[in-house]
Amino acid sequence: MINQLHAKTSIILLFLFAGIFRCSGQQHNFEASAKRASQNHITIDAADVRNTIPHTMFGTCIEDVNHEIYGGLYGQLIMGESFEEPASGVNYNEWKKYGGYWVADREYGDSSVSIVPGRHTHRMVGTNDLGVEPDGSARLLYDKDDLSDGSMQADIRFLQTSGNGAGILLRVTDIGIGKNTLKGYEIRLNREANKIQLIKHRNDEQTLTYAPVVFSPDGWQLISAKLIGGQIKVYFNDSLVISYNDGEDPLTTGRIGLATSGSPVSFRSVRLTKEGIEMKLALTNPVEQQVSDRWDVITSDAGDERFSLVQHDAFNGLTMQTIELSAAGGKAGVANRGLNRWGISVEKGQTYTGSCYLQTPTEGLQVTVALESVDGSRTYAQQILTITGNVWKQYRFSLVASASDTYARFALYFRHPGK
Repeated sequence: MINQLHAKTSIILLFLFAGIFRCSGQQHNFEASAKRASQNHITIDAADVRNTIPHTMFGTCIEDVNHEIYGGLYGQLIMGESFEEPASGVNYNEWKKYGGYWVADREYGDSSVSIVPGRHTHRMVGTNDLGVEPDGSARLLYDKDDLSDGSMQADIRFLQTSGNGAGILLRVTDIGIGKNTLKGYEIRLNREANKIQLIKHRNDEQTLTYAPVVFSPDGWQLISAKLIGGQIKVYFNDSLVISYNDGEDPLTTGRIGLATSGSPVSFRSVRLTKEGIEMKLALTNPVEQQVSDRWDVITSDAGDERFSLVQHDAFNGLTMQTIELSAAGGKAGVANRGLNRWGISVEKGQTYTGSCYLQTPTEGLQVTVALESVDGSRTYAQQILTITGNVWKQYRFSLVASASDTYARFALYFRHPGK
């Protein structure tokens, strides 16, 4: 069981002071206040040191936007160290989000995800709702392969009447967060205008062509596209609706993805076909892999791992993460890529220290903590912790990076049966 985990570098930053002002609602005589203030004096003796700032104290913006002060003022490299965020169920080992809150939608089976870019998004675990600001350009990009010539398809179902539509992305490069922060093609199903659009993005939005379509917004709709060079064919529910040749500087290769233009929507059954081979892409993690949303699962091909979030006996807050490996030869753990999964930047020769609170009913369980490449294929530093006792204990570690990597991850895992 794992609850709180943090790591910090030895780099010292300046401490910034932010003042907080409160208004009581009473009427003030500002002229009298100014007169009294002119009679006040402050004397500073720089040689008289009354206290010191700890080396672990860092500055931050006091506005709590996207967990900016989450965890306190210190050099934190890990996002979500207390495992308080419920599991979204999204397969972030293969997909990367750019805006919005995405969640596995069990109402439609174990293989669909939903994006609700408004307030009161329902989270998959627990009884809480998550309030998020409207997000008109949320995207989910497949991060494992590119598409040049081939095809992609996905099922789409609208959840509400708002927004300009949703669809699939093709040959995407140079993507960011926000409207028109990408290069690529978009096939957008417009619910309000009852049309399907072929859009070209070059950090702008250019509608190349469109076709009227008739459909029931509450039902699942199949959108697919075939690309050969600049030739693009778009199918809606297996019927060809657009055939277009982009002869003016076509986009030739890039990622595929899912996108919404302000519409709450569900996606499922995403398939990618290249060189005649069709691949079904997993949008969600299996039901038995309930991992706090800021973390990714580490598993082996054995399939003997189980992850769950438990709101009982947590060391900090309400929730603890549990990991269980039932057979030898497997591997079970969690990985963290820092804020928004943008990666943890590590520098060769730099020492990274931290600690974690763990407990186990498996006496003497060997747990590895490590700095790794984003896919876990390269290890830059590691340390083995021996966990004893079914009560919370703090375990400290120190990791010296053997190489530099701006997109590394922190990993915690074990290879022997235990929990």
